[in-house]
Amino acid sequence: MIINFIAATADLAAGIAAENVGWDQWASAWLSHDDSRWNTAASCFTYTVLNECADGTSFVEYRGAFNGFQDQRLIPEEWRSGHKVEVVSVHGTHGCFEGRSALRDYAEARDRAAEAAEAAARLAEREAAEAEDDAYIASVTPRASCAA
Repeated sequence: MIINFIAATADLAAGIAAENVGWDQWASAWLSHDDSRWNTAASCFTYTVLNECADGTSFVEYRGAFNGFQDQRLIPEEWRSGHKVEVVSVHGTHGCFEGRSALRDYAEARDRAAEAAEAAARLAEREAAEAEDDAYIASVTPRASCAA
């Protein structure tokens, strides 16, 4: 999925070297050669600075799992959960959304899809059980024979 957001500009080159930001005892993050893309280690989620603005903010693109957005330890503090970011757009499996409610709208669409999939699975299980019952009943029901 892709999430575009505006957040405080982070010094990625300094951040990659900071303890508990760019690395810890289990993993590390890395920067692209031009210092514009931050890659988390194990997940390979990326945060790419698309534009740095004069007002001290940056327009950033996140590519990764929905639940991973702002929820990794190995990203700059300015982009972590609990810090003010303005989500501009969200594009993923469950649709494309724009505006301040884009993240919430996407989550709701994802939840609706999960509920529909669960309902379909329950229906398929019920139909399979009924078919199995019908087959068993047919196998144990005596058949009438015609004697001449």
